[in-house]
Amino acid sequence: MRIHFHFTQSIPTATRLAIRAAVRRSMAKVSYPAPRLVDVVVVCDPKQSITHGHALYQHTVVLTLGPNDILMPDLRRLIAVFHHELSHVARIKSVGYGHTLGEAVVTEGIGIAVEEEFGGDIAQWAHFSGANHEKPTIQRFITEQGSADYDHDEWFFGGGELEPAAGYKLGYRIVHVYCVGHNIYPSKLYATTASEILSNSLIDLVPSINHD
Repeated sequence: MRIHFHFTQSIPTATRLAIRAAVRRSMAKVSYPAPRLVDVVVVCDPKQSITHGHALYQHTVVLTLGPNDILMPDLRRLIAVFHHELSHVARIKSVGYGHTLGEAVVTEGIGIAVEEEFGGDIAQWAHFSGANHEKPTIQRFITEQGSADYDHDEWFFGGGELEPAAGYKLGYRIVHVYCVGHNIYPSKLYATTASEILSNSLIDLVPSINHD
């Protein structure tokens, strides 16, 4: 694993050392076959309020620090985000991120559940604000899950009729149901197909949309 810091003049040495040590310690605990030659790129963005990340292809994880994390990084969140993106890298190398809405929701749900597995606080990502948002989201997902022409921004970042992060929240619910039912850690699902997870989990969520 290689760790790179871009624009290092804006990231103090102490922060770089703390992040490097935390990522390496955390990587040593990984039990699923995440790529050992992964590149971890750390950048900073003053427009971001909290640390977030994204995966690039099969070998790169990008971690973006918000301004509050430059001097005193929230290492717990950073490591949780790191494992979220690492789960994407592992999944991309196995079954792929996915092309349909159903596949993307499952992949992101696994990422959120993996964050929780590695100690992250996922409260804002895991719960709908109320049944008035959850029920129509599930109903719409049932109809659109097989579509490859879905609006990714609407489903995962908000807009239109959906609550912000609806795709993440629904994905977490689906993956959580599957993990509980199969007694398995989310990080073990990197090669499990979306169809397998959906066929065993979505049916358990349907009664909730019919319950008055």
